[in-house]
Amino acid sequence: MGADGRTSVLLIEHNPNIVRTFHKLFSMIEKLATCEDAKTAADALGMMRISRPDMVLVEQSLPDIDGIKFTEMIRQEFPEIQVVLISQEKQYDIVLSAMRNGAFDFLTYDVSLEELTEVVKRGGELAESERKRLQPYVYEPAQPATITRAAQGNIVAVYSP
Repeated sequence: MGADGRTSVLLIEHNPNIVRTFHKLFSMIEKLATCEDAKTAADALGMMRISRPDMVLVEQSLPDIDGIKFTEMIRQEFPEIQVVLISQEKQYDIVLSAMRNGAFDFLTYDVSLEELTEVVKRGGELAESERKRLQPYVYEPAQPATITRAAQGNIVAVYSP
């Protein structure tokens, strides 16, 4: 979630009709900052590395990889990005597998505007809390060691955060 409280979303879906439908729904959500889309997992990975969206909606049957497997890959590389799996129908085994692999929610293509709005809001909040939780673990390079020479001997000072 950005500083203005708005959520950024990446839709990963290869069907142009479904992409248009979701874009129409997203245009009606107030707290949505941006919505980009990708047709394949490979395209989506490149976009995620650049834009770091708050959440992604992943089609279950992507052309280049299974959506559940891709969900697991996203959560490993981008633990702060929230994943929602989308599918034609809600089957228990698919929903369970998606959740076990890191999805925070599961939607069908006939999702209502109210449900999608709630999922986007929750996804933005979870992404923000995850970023705050992970912040202390962000790698920052240590200051280089400094060597100081005194008149009567050598003093070595090493700084490590």
